[in-house]
Amino acid sequence: MAVMIESLIGILLFTVLIVSLTLKNPLTSVGDYPPAIREKCMELGLIEKREQRFTRADILRKGIALLAFVFIFAVVLKQFNGADTFWKGFRDSYLIWLIIDWYASWPARLSCSGSDYSNPLISHQMI
Repeated sequence: MAVMIESLIGILLFTVLIVSLTLKNPLTSVGDYPPAIREKCMELGLIEKREQRFTRADILRKGIALLAFVFIFAVVLKQFNGADTFWKGFRDSYLIWLIIDWYASWPARLSCSGSDYSNPLISHQMI
């Protein structure tokens, strides 16, 4: 039960964080998008053309966030889940992040569902 509650809290925090950053500056996370989208943004002049995908500031920001999340997550797993062994902590954290990942990636799966490539039963020769 604790895993489900923590997953819901994680989903809520993920949504608030991503939506607030995207509303503040939609181009902040362009580096995380697929190459075709980044190239189109460069062609339109929305972002500058650069050799590296991420700037040093991007890497520093992501590194600090990673360390903060690891520390917070370890404390939560220890205090609320009682994960006193590595395997209990691993199991709980894996389940929580799996659920959050399913939530975060469902729009991408829905957008691909209309293409012929998403259904192996439909061949291009039939169309």
